[in-house]
Amino acid sequence: MDKLLSRNIPVYRTDECGTIVATSDGSKISFSVKPGDYKAGGSSSASASTPTKTPPPQPAPNGVVYWLNSGTSKSYHSDLNCQYIEGKFVSSGSVQAAINAKHPDPCNKCVK
Repeated sequence: MDKLLSRNIPVYRTDECGTIVATSDGSKISFSVKPGDYKAGGSSSASASTPTKTPPPQPAPNGVVYWLNSGTSKSYHSDLNCQYIEGKFVSSGSVQAAINAKHPDPCNKCVK
């Protein structure tokens, strides 16, 4: 943390801000919260703010998502060709069906 501070690199901490959503337009990145504190267990103005809610997950354009039938993955996918599920046994259905099947997290590669 001292190295990040010495180089003036902002830190974003889920222990202070809750869910942090980063959005990019391909050249710039914006964050849903203010940067956090550099001290362990520290408190910055970001921690005093109310954490923002994560936007609702978006299904594939056809409304279908996919998830692994076995393993420890908790993610669902919008692309059946996603590198994380390609060639494996998968189930498909709505986002709610994936959540009910204990796969509540959108894949950070294929769910936009």
